[in-house]
Amino acid sequence: GYLMDIGQYEEAARQLALCLDDIHLVSPSGQTEHQMWMKLCDICARHPEAVVNSLKVEAIIRSGISKFSDEVGRLWNALADYYIRLGQFEKARDVYEEAINSVVTVRDFTIVFDAYVKVEESVLTTKIRFLQESQGQVDAESGENDEADAGEMADINMRLARVEYL
Repeated sequence: GYLMDIGQYEEAARQLALCLDDIHLVSPSGQTEHQMWMKLCDICARHPEAVVNSLKVEAIIRSGISKFSDEVGRLWNALADYYIRLGQFEKARDVYEEAINSVVTVRDFTIVFDAYVKVEESVLTTKIRFLQESQGQVDAESGENDEADAGEMADINMRLARVEYL
């Protein structure tokens, strides 16, 4: 609690990981192992820049996925979110694809699928806005940038097809 309040996410995550490694530890605040795992996964997903060099985040979250069957969809999304916040969109897409192919309940599928579609649509919208803005700047400068625009349009068309496929 305190470490989170003062923005010390790396230390908060490290302390939680240490607590979870100690099978005899009883939480002074009364938190269950499940609650501590979820908190650790949330810290890792929401503050990847703080923990990327000190914790094996993917291993931690995947361990939670195998351990807590009631949180599978949420944890897959946390892992994808971790990569999104690091700017690793292709890795996040791989996580979503793996999740969709491995979840076993409709609830988990829906949780992962909805997040996946939302991310894909957000990336697509951003790319379209960027292309429109860059075309406006090129038109204003009366310059040519057809090759770059063609590449962006191909990427946008590929992403549109991916969203339609989903």
